[in-house]
Amino acid sequence: MMKRIVFFVPCEDMQASSRYRVYHFLPYLGDEFDFQVLPLMSNEDYVYFKSAGKMKLALKLPFMYLKRISEINRIDKDALVFIHRDVVPFGPMFLEKKLSKRGNKIILDLDDAVFVDETSEISRGNGLLYKLKYGKRFDTTIRLADHILCGNSFLEKHCNLYNNKTTIFPTLIDTNKIKAKEEYINDIDKLQIVWIGNPGNTSYIYTVLDGLNKVITNHNIANCTLLLIGASYEIEKESSNYNFNIVVKDWNIATEYDEIRSSDFGIMPLFDTDWSRGKCALKALQYYAGGIPVLASNVGTNKDVVVSEKNGFLVDGDDWEKGFESMINNYDRFEEMGRFARKYLEEEYSINANIDTLKNILREV
Repeated sequence: MMKRIVFFVPCEDMQASSRYRVYHFLPYLGDEFDFQVLPLMSNEDYVYFKSAGKMKLALKLPFMYLKRISEINRIDKDALVFIHRDVVPFGPMFLEKKLSKRGNKIILDLDDAVFVDETSEISRGNGLLYKLKYGKRFDTTIRLADHILCGNSFLEKHCNLYNNKTTIFPTLIDTNKIKAKEEYINDIDKLQIVWIGNPGNTSYIYTVLDGLNKVITNHNIANCTLLLIGASYEIEKESSNYNFNIVVKDWNIATEYDEIRSSDFGIMPLFDTDWSRGKCALKALQYYAGGIPVLASNVGTNKDVVVSEKNGFLVDGDDWEKGFESMINNYDRFEEMGRFARKYLEEEYSINANIDTLKNILREV
């Protein structure tokens, strides 16, 4: 009989963390495990709540809890429960406690520093919302989990304070489905730089604009585009202040890698905070998947995935001018760096290279 696994995720595959931490593994598990995925929100709900505001979400919250209680009551007590972050994204972890008390083994999966006290980067001025969604509430599930998958060493270090049954399991890319760039055109006067994210992370981009402008101006680059996939459209207004174009496009799961492949290199700016140190360098890995190098802040997991001068460069502090200067001076090596990035990804951060680790944990817990 196949082992039964129930995955709790915040959303269907439109949300990046649900997609990269659960959904894209599923085709590789079906030959051995019987599984069910229980998203809290559909893709349609996710889009709605992203645009509708916090009050609409608060009104919906009681129904979310009722849905989860109903689902938990129907789960077989012998099933292994895999929780990506939490069962419900607000309030005390009583549903996780309920699952544990009734005998279900629990794997907790963390890919962000959701437990940190530093709130300025993620609370956006709403301290109450932060306290309900993040912070010490996660320590409850960390304590009771039978195993914890930690996206990086920073997350594992915190989890080990309460529970040493941990494994570092990085965010991975399905290189079987994503094609790398095939044709590299060296035309410095048609430079395209890409960033991918969501509107809430647009603040990171402002830190690179002045440095990029100085380098573009000093090198007399005629036509440079900063392509921002998923950013707030508000930042396009900054184009009038700089010697390059800022273009924002809506994120689309069907076209995100086409946009990456059409670019020369990607950027991943971060602030030097515990929240950033908990990130798993997904943007850099996405750029590698598309076959392009990265320019990234020297923070957290970025230090692990960027092999300097091989698949990109790291930026210390706010010195993005120096970082962009390094990239432009190596423009004729972008194909070499992009191909190394893709090969490095396949060997270190692909599903193919890591799926057996996940399967072994699912078997043993």
